[in-house]
Amino acid sequence: MPYIDRMRILVRRILAGSAVLTALALAGCAAAPIPTWTNSPDPVVAPVFASNDEALAAAVTSYEAYGAMSNQITNEGGVNPERITDFVSDAYLAVVLGSFASVQDDGLVGSGSSAFDTVSLVRYDDDSAASASVRVYLCLDVTDVVFTDLGGNVTTPPERRNRIPLEVSLISSPSASTKLVVDKEETWPGNDFCS
Repeated sequence: MPYIDRMRILVRRILAGSAVLTALALAGCAAAPIPTWTNSPDPVVAPVFASNDEALAAAVTSYEAYGAMSNQITNEGGVNPERITDFVSDAYLAVVLGSFASVQDDGLVGSGSSAFDTVSLVRYDDDSAASASVRVYLCLDVTDVVFTDLGGNVTTPPERRNRIPLEVSLISSPSASTKLVVDKEETWPGNDFCS
């Protein structure tokens, strides 16, 4: 057998041996087989909302209800601020009550209503069984809100910014996972998307 033919056979054997070794090595690295389901103390939990759109709609509905109650309390001079309790988280309640206390302490009465628009979803997460968190961007419009003091003098500064970009966090209410409550409101520090 000529030398060249022997070399080809030798190379083929080396390549064939390498292919077998490679296949065996890859088999060792292959993903483990999918385990069969067994009764687990932490079964897979169904999501609170069926889609991002549903989560966004729930956030809009909840923020509308929160805004309506906030407007009512403000327009009554901050009286009976605990009415806001069903619309905010326990963690955010102290902040909101503090704002209403300032209105009342300063003898201010609001008139008009705030509104919001340009709502977009930032994030929706299922935090645990029957509990979700939703973050949205929105533009709070306070153009129609005016504060007066006890003498009827307008105290709203004329240079007030009327459209405010906010990032709002909402979480599931303890009473119902699909009912959201406001957990935080922060002015968006980035580009003003409300202009």
